[in-house]
Amino acid sequence: MEFLMKLLTSNPRFIVMGLTFIRVGMGISFMIHGYFKLMGGSTKWLWLGQQMSMFGITFAPVLWGFCAMLSELIGGTCLTIGLGTRIAAFFLSCVMFVALVFHIKQGDPYSQLSFPLSQLIVFIGFIIAGGGPWSVDNQITSINPTFANENSFQER
Repeated sequence: MEFLMKLLTSNPRFIVMGLTFIRVGMGISFMIHGYFKLMGGSTKWLWLGQQMSMFGITFAPVLWGFCAMLSELIGGTCLTIGLGTRIAAFFLSCVMFVALVFHIKQGDPYSQLSFPLSQLIVFIGFIIAGGGPWSVDNQITSINPTFANENSFQER
């Protein structure tokens, strides 16, 4: 019974560990996505940027594609270390929103649009939550940085 109670009880340290695990995992994943888009060069950036035409934006498609690549590469890096987490998550949310709309307009099945949808949901969560106590953001903004102790979830 004690084991079951421990299993069902939320522990602040484990909450922080979970948030950090998701943040770092998503960051690394998007760094890799961004790297491959960087290596794709202007041809890849053109294709990415042309997707903005779904929103009536047809000028400078290579620039828009380049911005999407930077959002993934730099945003993923920032997410990984927790630096500017909310800003990085916002730009990554924008990229995932465009990807989601692309799949919807293509008439793709849910199995294909569920990836950008789930990523969008996670990034919106990071916009709301920030990087957490184990992030560079927290170290920069805290006079007394907390590392997942009982005071980690109190408002400052």
